Amino acid sequence: MKAMDAEAGRIIRMEPRCPDVKYEDTGAGVRSEPLDAETRMKEYKRLVEQFGSTRRKRQLTAKENAVVRADAVGGAEALKDMLRSAADKAAESNMTKDEIIKQTQALRAIPPHHPEAVKPHDAYRLNELIPSDCNQALAGVAKQLQRGIDEPEYRDGAMRVKRMFPAYILDKLAHLKGMSSDVFERRMKYTALLGSLLNLYMGPMTLKIDSARAGGLTFISKRTNVPMDMLDHFLSKFYQHRTEGTNEIYDISRDSKGLLLLYILIVAVLAEDGEMSSDSFESLRECLKMASAEIVSRLRELGCICTAAKGSPAISSMKPFSVSLLPALAGPPKTLQDYFPHLKLGRRGK
Repeated sequence: MKAMDAEAGRIIRMEPRCPDVKYEDTGAGVRSEPLDAETRMKEYKRLVEQFGSTRRKRQLTAKENAVVRADAVGGAEALKDMLRSAADKAAESNMTKDEIIKQTQALRAIPPHHPEAVKPHDAYRLNELIPSDCNQALAGVAKQLQRGIDEPEYRDGAMRVKRMFPAYILDKLAHLKGMSSDVFERRMKYTALLGSLLNLYMGPMTLKIDSARAGGLTFISKRTNVPMDMLDHFLSKFYQHRTEGTNEIYDISRDSKGLLLLYILIVAVLAEDGEMSSDSFESLRECLKMASAEIVSRLRELGCICTAAKGSPAISSMKPFSVSLLPALAGPPKTLQDYFPHLKLGRRGK
């Protein structure tokens, strides 16, 4: 048997046809007009809901929630109507200025928190900072850190050379020895979460995957040393996803990176049970490569008390601070809400 060229070697499509039957073009699989954006989005959503992964579904939901629809806000006039409506509701319910300010302060762009809490770990709860379906991945990170505690040579050798975690995390491991089991376990969980957050934060603002090559997100997971389940959660929370040809691209905006920084700061304080020493503050400042004043400003947004250390250097950008979150004080306990910065109102014109 010998293969022969047909149609001068061009690719052709052959179909079985019956003799004496007239066939007409049905147009199947061909659209006479391109789909509009709304219809295309509906079809894309239907495909994702039926065949998409959990990560894809979360990304689609986040994308939809981020859209300000025209039917909700039709322009400046519609926005003014919404503000008037909110003001009318406040007037109808006889809300005072302080109550309006308190309600406004409740909508802070910070990690999940409980303003009424009087203890650090109740104010910012671990299961709200990282979902429970990441517990196994978090335990895997803690296991890596545990080996660093048990084997100082491995910690100061391979873990530093391969940059598995920032030096700030590795330096903390030696201080975890000798603690009671419950304190050790709690601090280890927060330290493991902090290590993963820092690995992501210190990486590039754009993560790119070539879909045509094997590995995908596994490649990013290995490069950042962030387990897949945790990486999946962080990407859907802080990053925006887009495609360019065969590339899948994850971008983090400056605002989202600012929120990621707030997560890092509050987890760093909780990893020390709400009391961060000036030495730890300075180590964290060096890790983040930020000025002291900027870190202090962010910490105060989270409800922390920051006190300049005695004998601080004259250069304010390098000044270390001790940090406290909901410290135990004499008298009635204060809530997290009490430590939040007050809303500053502009002066009325004379």
